Amino acid sequence: MLEDKELEFPCHYPIKVVGLNHSEFYGKIYEVMHKHIRSLKPKDGRIKESKNGKYLSVTFSFEALNREHVEAIYIDLRAHDDVVTII
Repeated sequence: MLEDKELEFPCHYPIKVVGLNHSEFYGKIYEVMHKHIRSLKPKDGRIKESKNGKYLSVTFSFEALNREHVEAIYIDLRAHDDVVTII
């Protein structure tokens, strides 16, 4: 998470979420992100499929207000069964 990152807030912050590739993955991740970043729009995420098509990565970049803001997002994302890893 953020333990080893030296950041000055507010700052531009990208989060990449990787999970199994299925049709609802993007929507579920967007819902979590939108809960914390109300200005986020559905089109704001970048989606990339793995070479073999098994995984999907979704990247959202946003203005992080403070360390607690980012940590709350990580906590909610990790709570999802569909999430394999967060970068």
